[in-house]
Amino acid sequence: MDIAARRKKAKEEADAIRATAAEPKSRLKKHEETLDLFKKSKAKAAEMEPVKQLIKKCEREIRDIVSKAQSIEDHAFDLKAVNPNAKTEEDARTPAELIEIIKSKGREVLDIVKRLENL
Repeated sequence: MDIAARRKKAKEEADAIRATAAEPKSRLKKHEETLDLFKKSKAKAAEMEPVKQLIKKCEREIRDIVSKAQSIEDHAFDLKAVNPNAKTEEDARTPAELIEIIKSKGREVLDIVKRLENL
């Protein structure tokens, strides 16, 4: 797939996700208008707190939607140089083999420490 097609597809997907933000944005606008009315009427802070919480919730929802759409678009530009023929090197040793290697290395360290003490 060529890069132009990848970008176009990613943009279409991102735009579809961004379109879902319209409803939370309209709710946010309504809540902000309600908060403005509370402020104009000099309402108590306790009365305004539920509206402020709703505003925060809507803002968080909008940010999540926009972030998800942006990550989809960014993924289309992810041009990492990856070797498809690279072989993965996995350690196939058993735990018992690893323990034995550690013990032998420990013995080597003890021998070296003894030699250093004798100097």
